Order: sequence, then structure tokens, then C-alpha cells
Amino acid sequence: MTKVIYKSRSFRFLLALLLCIAMLPFPEERVKAEGKQIKQGSSITMTVSQPVQRWNYSNSSVVKITPISSTKAKVTGIGVGTCVVSAVTASKTYSITIQVVGGGSSGGAASSGRAGEQIKSQSIPGTGDSYFYIDGGKTVTGHFVNSLANGLISQTNSYRSSSGLGTLRTDPKLSIAAQIRAYEAAVQFSHTRPNGKAYYTVNESVVYGENLAYGYTTADQTMTAWKHSQAHNENLVRSRFKSIGIGVVAVKQSNGSYVNFVAQLFGV
Repeated sequence: MTKVIYKSRSFRFLLALLLCIAMLPFPEERVKAEGKQIKQGSSITMTVSQPVQRWNYSNSSVVKITPISSTKAKVTGIGVGTCVVSAVTASKTYSITIQVVGGGSSGGAASSGRAGEQIKSQSIPGTGDSYFYIDGGKTVTGHFVNSLANGLISQTNSYRSSSGLGTLRTDPKLSIAAQIRAYEAAVQFSHTRPNGKAYYTVNESVVYGENLAYGYTTADQTMTAWKHSQAHNENLVRSRFKSIGIGVVAVKQSNGSYVNFVAQLFGV
């Protein structure tokens, strides 16, 4: 079985934001929303008292806007971050700031309290494997596959170059974080970590995007899967990403075989 998932974090710090509404002379003309913070994948309805000519948003990777009527629109969180949503009427433009938080987290700012976690492992004598320790007492047995990680970095940069984008520098901090996320993915294949926190808390100072995959044995197979997925591909060619780290862990199964788990992390 093979699988890929992605995530992109749009800002360095996700602050608990107050609803920002333009100062208006009449309260009934203000843009209204059912909430000032939403989880990824959930929606709120925004309304204004005047017909809206168009809806604008500052970051298309954070929210999706679906007009409902001449005065209403549904705002859906699609990526972690903040976005200014504006309703343009014939006479005024009314704006609010929406914060989208990870669907598997409690919301708000990245709050791990740690600048960067370190790999927790212990070599298994007589083998090439190690025990990788995960918060909560769980353990993964396996080994890093650096050749596959390096191949994915090379192919990612080649793909970006062919798309007219700058190549990504390898960041050692991102590489360590990616290795941690790779063996965490073997326990919980999700952008929510086994400890219940968002993926970027592994090192919130450098992590801004994540692609995950498992079950692939070559860089070609993994890249093909990511490129054929719109969301993963958007991370691969996101122009604001400037650095990369990839971790691949071959995780030992109960029958003695190994399955590769891949984490690709991006920085700005």
C-alpha cells in the first residue's frame, strides 16, 4: 500500500487574532462572521448588508471562498495560517482577518515551546536498525534510508528548476525534523503528530510545509505520486519555499519486511 499527504503552513507565528473589521458609521453595515478562528476543513458564513460585487482574499492557500448569495459567502479553511477576506461593494470594501488552525490541534499559535526536537533513538546491537522513541511510550524499529532522501532532494530541485523556480537549500534543522516526522508517520500517518500537536511543532522556527508518503521504494515513485496530487505539487513548486529537509525511515514490519515512510519538510 502506498499513500501521500501534504500540509502547508503559511506564516511563522500563528497568533490568536481578533476579528478585524473596518470602522463603519453604522454597525449593521459591518462584515459579520460566525467565528474569528476556524479549523482546517471547516467553514463559516460571512454576510454584509449590501450586495457584494466581488470577494477578495489575501492568501489562496489558507481559505476558499464560495459565494452563497449577493450578500453572503462561505469561507472554508484549507491551510493553516491567516488570511484577510474582503467584501467589495459599490461604495466600500469591508475586511476581516480569518485565522485557520490545524484540524487536529487545539488551535491558536504554534506552541510546542521547543526550538527544535532531537532524534530519540537507540541502536540495536548486531543489526542496522534502531529503536526510535516517540512521545507517549511508542517505539518504531527501523533505519534511515539516506540515499532515498538525497535522491528526493535532487529530484525536487530538478523539478523546481524545470518549472522556472529557484532550488531549495538543504537545511540541517529541517533534515532532523523530517527524520523525526518520518518515524512519527509510521505511528500516525497524519499532519497531526502522535502527541496531538501540529506537524510544524517538531521545529516551529523552520518548518512551514510538509508532504508525507509511505510504501514507495524509489525517489521516482514518490515524486510521481506527489506531482500527480494537486496539493502535494503545490508544495513542491511553492515559490516562497527556500529550504528543504527530507527524512526516510524503513520501518520493520511484523513479518520482517520493511516499509519506507517519507517526510518532506519545507522552510522559507
